[in-house]
Amino acid sequence: MPGADQRPRPFSLMNRLAGILIGLLICIVAVPVAVLVTIICRPFWAWLESTTGIEAIGHSGPAEWCYLCIYLIVICCAGLGWAARRRGSQLEKQ
Repeated sequence: MPGADQRPRPFSLMNRLAGILIGLLICIVAVPVAVLVTIICRPFWAWLESTTGIEAIGHSGPAEWCYLCIYLIVICCAGLGWAARRRGSQLEKQ
């Protein structure tokens, strides 16, 4: 087919490297965001501990698992937003 070589390949090496770099950037930026959100949600963690008995608040702040949960939520939301934006831009090209 003439002209078939001129279309951008969706899984080229540069696209993969760009995806990996964006993924790493999301993971790095999510750390301070997750810490801030976890501290802001301190009343929620206190409520969760008082109603369920699960240790969520210690003498120095929220437990480690609280930070991990919020970090995973932030990464998932950012990753889904990035994937939706990327998918939308691919659909516009068609």
